[in-house]
Amino acid sequence: MSALEAAERRLVDALARLEAALVLRPTPERLEAERTRLQTQLATLDHDCELLRAECDRLRRELEEVQARCRRLEEAAAEIDRRLGPLVEELDELIRS
Repeated sequence: MSALEAAERRLVDALARLEAALVLRPTPERLEAERTRLQTQLATLDHDCELLRAECDRLRRELEEVQARCRRLEEAAAEIDRRLGPLVEELDELIRS
């Protein structure tokens, strides 16, 4: 390869690198498009977070209601046991006698 051909090759390579750098260089339009895309994603994430918070609050209220119901059932079961326990014991004694 002659010196001229080698210089031409280096020039072509340098131009290709410059073109690639220009393509990658952010332009105001690209920056604005990226900013808009990120703002849209952020708005979507904010909306999703609000939906999740609302769902979490709803589930928390449901859990509290179920826990309260469970406590009432435990209290009712304890009351039933308190009232029926002696009767069951008395029936057991009657059956054995």
